[in-house]
Amino acid sequence: MTGHAAFGYLCRDFGLEQNSVEDVYAEGEPSAQQLTDLVKYCREHKVETVFAEEMASPDVSKTLADEVGAKVETVYTVESSEGGKTYLERVESNLSKIYDSLKG
Repeated sequence: MTGHAAFGYLCRDFGLEQNSVEDVYAEGEPSAQQLTDLVKYCREHKVETVFAEEMASPDVSKTLADEVGAKVETVYTVESSEGGKTYLERVESNLSKIYDSLKG
């Protein structure tokens, strides 16, 4: 589960499924019905980690994680230079967090 649909290529290439709080453009906040549907999805799929970005509804992602008993992992938005890290450092950090969450 992600804050917005940022990992489409990664999911496609590695056979993963992504669902997100916001669409790929990170526009707007989900409606009450959409949030209810996300909670249902997380429970049905036993989601244990919600990946949040500071630029894409971190509060909604945290609320969703709290509702389903998941942990929140903050990932970098690779389009910006947040954290003083290079692009490759941000990508490597994100991949490491995703990998660790899949190991359980």
